[in-house]
Amino acid sequence: MEVITLIEHESLPIIAQRSYGQKAITAEQAKALEKIERQLPPQAYSWGHRSIKFAQYCGVISLGPLSVEILPKIYGRETDPGACRKALIKMLIRARQLKAQRGGTANIALQKHALLDVFILNFCDQLHAELMQGMIR
Repeated sequence: MEVITLIEHESLPIIAQRSYGQKAITAEQAKALEKIERQLPPQAYSWGHRSIKFAQYCGVISLGPLSVEILPKIYGRETDPGACRKALIKMLIRARQLKAQRGGTANIALQKHALLDVFILNFCDQLHAELMQGMIR
């Protein structure tokens, strides 16, 4: 799965034909995004002329084989997606929307993983913890 990483308020062009690694989406992917608009928070993104701009929304949106990762805009760190991803993970842990990893592996190279991978790793970690407690609990 290919991942496009954006920072909040960054525009994503809509083009007719895209190649692998290009920071853009196709018209078909834009239509798929339009279909899920009701499931996202109001004004999560706005449409422009052949572009889309994400505002007031951070997270992952899957568009078939393409995944769009929107990271928070943090003053002074806009050029480093890894630092923005790490800050978002810390915010989610602080807001208790994401559990901190146990053991000595906390925050080791999390900024190098895609955000969806971090969520999957967190789910697997929580599932493992529940299984280790046993069936009785």
